Amino acid sequence: MYCSNPLKGGRFLGAVLLIMVVGLLFLTACGASSADPTTLPTPAVPVGSNTVAPAVTSTVAVAPAQPATAIPPTPLATLPQDATPAPAVSVGRPTVSSAHPPTQPASGPGGQEYLYKNITSKRYGQGEEAYYIFEPVQPAPTKALPVIAFLHGYLGVDPDRDGYAAWINHLVRRGNLVIFPVYQAQDSRDGTRYTDNALAALKAAFQRLQDGSHARPDLANFLAVGYSAGGVIATNLAARAEKNGLPVPKALFAVTPGGCANCSILAIRNFTLDSQAELAAIPATTKILILVGEQDVVVGRSAGNLIWQNTPQVPAANKNYLLFHTDNYGTPPLVADHGMATQQPPNTLNYNGIWKLSDGLESCTFEAKSCEVALGNTPKQRSLGQWSDGTPVKELTVLG
Repeated sequence: MYCSNPLKGGRFLGAVLLIMVVGLLFLTACGASSADPTTLPTPAVPVGSNTVAPAVTSTVAVAPAQPATAIPPTPLATLPQDATPAPAVSVGRPTVSSAHPPTQPASGPGGQEYLYKNITSKRYGQGEEAYYIFEPVQPAPTKALPVIAFLHGYLGVDPDRDGYAAWINHLVRRGNLVIFPVYQAQDSRDGTRYTDNALAALKAAFQRLQDGSHARPDLANFLAVGYSAGGVIATNLAARAEKNGLPVPKALFAVTPGGCANCSILAIRNFTLDSQAELAAIPATTKILILVGEQDVVVGRSAGNLIWQNTPQVPAANKNYLLFHTDNYGTPPLVADHGMATQQPPNTLNYNGIWKLSDGLESCTFEAKSCEVALGNTPKQRSLGQWSDGTPVKELTVLG
């Protein structure tokens, strides 16, 4: 029998090396496949940095939407960069049907039962400390009216052009005075003084409201409403009002709050939520609603989590953290993204959602009415009405 020499020509050594290389490649592949598929390896960019995070390619596994019942612990009170949440998927429902979403109800919170037929507005002040005052007319108010500070979103300095007119009109015709601080120049991306500018504008507006040329303000009934960056500013305002000589808001409504960390070169710089120690100045009696959308890829939930985590002095009975869901059942679909508060024309997510909650929060705070609409994880709080064929619109989820 002929037996070949396995060492001849180095074939054995080459075979061994080949086996080792294949084995290492196999182990590497196995290790990679065992990594946590929900981890998104996007480096954090500190607030105020001019560094833009590298784009996430399609080969990176995107984190799934956060579980509706979990609020991750967040010990810091600054605004971290958010990972982009995965788009929501409607399960067990057709993508499109012929059903139409519910329209604005005739009465009740969010409804069209108004005390006044029209509103007027005027702009005052200069630059980043300018502000608008909106007040009801027809008939002329004969009693003192509650005051709402309405803090707009990033770069949304024009209340008509930037999608706030319908909501402000609704608030004022219900019988409120609305102050709209401008707080930033048209193209200002440095958030260092946003909260200070808003406080200065509010101080000037309250003085003007008491000079006899406007409807009388009820200074004891003051509510802070903020959308997007304005949700962060409204929260800071609630903490700083007293030491700045302003009425302390009795209620706070933060709608999709955040600093637009995912806005690349348009991101706000030097913009933060006040520290936990500062937020401790918000009275425990303050009623707080925080609202986020499951498809909000602009700010996500970082700031909402932080506001919730850093206001432990406010008991559970006085606050809720709410998640809106996209509902593709009918035509047009209801999309719970960052723009749901300012979409034109308004839809069910406004009438039966944001406006309803805002109205209910005000009534609960100032009149001890409609509390079951605003707070408590009740059916009235969660319900968004029914599609035209009787199918319920997806309820909001109470995260906390």
